Amino acid sequence: MQHLTDCDSYNSSLPYPNKGCQGGDLQYAMYYMTYNGLYTLSAYPLNTYTLNQGSNQPCKTINAPKYKISGWYLIYNATVQDCNIRATYISYGFTLSTAVFAGNLPFIYYSSGILNACSPPPYAGYLDHGVIMVGYSTSTSPSYIKIKNSWGSSWGESGYIKIAYGACNMCTYSVIGV
Repeated sequence: MQHLTDCDSYNSSLPYPNKGCQGGDLQYAMYYMTYNGLYTLSAYPLNTYTLNQGSNQPCKTINAPKYKISGWYLIYNATVQDCNIRATYISYGFTLSTAVFAGNLPFIYYSSGILNACSPPPYAGYLDHGVIMVGYSTSTSPSYIKIKNSWGSSWGESGYIKIAYGACNMCTYSVIGV
């Protein structure tokens, strides 16, 4: 994700640029991956300065293959949080990029278990962080979605978090790359 943070930025001449660590849109990121491709994480690793300071770095060109997606689909439920449809996509092997409300203490200081609730956002539907949905469980109470975060392996459960269906506005805005 460092490649995307550094290179899909407002400093570029892209038609739909994001703002690196200062914000962005999942669809703009998908647009970038469709037309420009991404390096693997091992080829373009996470920069600890970015992780610690929340500041993207200059875009680098490296001698490694880039991987493109052919397009994307938006799953948007402005008022209804439908985690079941996302779990269905995950069960078929898709990973979903999604936005959550992460700018709150329960999310920031998560260490283990299932996060059931976040602090109230500034307004309904507020989302401030992009993550990847990678798994789910409906056999637990509460049901949860497992998310891979970009804050490094020392955060959460080795870089992952389990969020209860409906918590943190997690199931309102997602995209699937194809």
